[in-house]
Amino acid sequence: MATNDAQSESHIHAFWDKLGLVPASLTEARKVIEAGLTTGDCTCLVGEAGIGKTQLMTQIAKDQDMDCIFFYLAHVEREDIGGIPYPTEDGQAYRFLCEENIRNALKSKRKTLLVLDEWNRGEKPVMSAAFTMMESRRFGSVVLPDNVHLVACMNPSEGAYLVNEAEQDPAYRRRMCFIAVHATVDTWKAYASNRGKFHRSVIEFIVKNPKLLNDVRARDAGMIYSNPAALEKLSNMLYAFEKRSLNFAEDNELSNVFRFKAMGHVGVTVADRFLAYLRENATQIDPRDIIQRYKTKAQKSVRRIVELNRTDILTDLADSVALLLMSDKPDPAKTARHIAGWCSDIPEDPLVAFLQKLRNYAKEMGAADRGGYYMQLNQELNPLPEFTDAVSALDNAVFKISERS
Repeated sequence: MATNDAQSESHIHAFWDKLGLVPASLTEARKVIEAGLTTGDCTCLVGEAGIGKTQLMTQIAKDQDMDCIFFYLAHVEREDIGGIPYPTEDGQAYRFLCEENIRNALKSKRKTLLVLDEWNRGEKPVMSAAFTMMESRRFGSVVLPDNVHLVACMNPSEGAYLVNEAEQDPAYRRRMCFIAVHATVDTWKAYASNRGKFHRSVIEFIVKNPKLLNDVRARDAGMIYSNPAALEKLSNMLYAFEKRSLNFAEDNELSNVFRFKAMGHVGVTVADRFLAYLRENATQIDPRDIIQRYKTKAQKSVRRIVELNRTDILTDLADSVALLLMSDKPDPAKTARHIAGWCSDIPEDPLVAFLQKLRNYAKEMGAADRGGYYMQLNQELNPLPEFTDAVSALDNAVFKISERS
């Protein structure tokens, strides 16, 4: 089963390897974009739908006091970004009529961020015009002024998306700075808690269930799926229900209405888990409590679940802890003692699941190399008796300390 999981997760993130990239967080990608604004490079963000690429561009423009213009290449004609030719008065030449937003940007002295969104979904004539704009900084025969900055966004070129795989053209790859981005829980939480103003319950639910931040398994299966954009709609739903003083967590009829509305945004599985969380959130364990303060905050709850023989809860929790470790990469020296205590308390099956997931996520996120985060964490864990005793007790030799070092 673990092998199938690893193969599926490897397929999900194949676009990172396909482009020869290591994924960055949105926070890291922002810094790259801002650097590109000073060097004149056209940065193109590549990431799953709904993780916040478009929102990030809007936020950068706002913070830098720039105007922001979006051209969605899947929905425009060549003339929208290439201009419409018309003859001069003597009929011996022609000029170009500009789309109004571009004309305003050409006339304005304000800095403008021109975003070519859905970069790999445009038809060939549109892509040709977009390439000219990006490469020659021209709109028709007009050169874009220095106050206009070009950036781009696109979804991965894989089976789940209807795209043209434009990045396979070496000309595009040579002239654009491609950045693979993924949504990390910390980055999303920072935005959701401040600028996004998400409902506290949605934030806490995702922090405790980080794999649901972007449920690519449901997406690739063709189902409605949870993602940052859908979670914002879920948050807005909660605010709307609270504004009307409706207690949907206790009112069965109202709860049913909320369930159908929620599943339309995040799918039935996540909707049901979220409703259960609202009713029983006291029983949830925050994986960050395991990573940062295990014995003072999470140990009693974990041991209670062990006594109830709920290995299903512990296995899901093991997955979340492994994902957070490899995506957030907390200080291994400070984290190791908490992880060692967690490993010593949980039964064999969740422990095996945790170690498997930890290694799989490390490989997917480029952290498994010698000297990488996975190795650093192991070096801190190996001397700790709680960890070595727990790992050495496993029957599966692949998890012996000597094999893992």
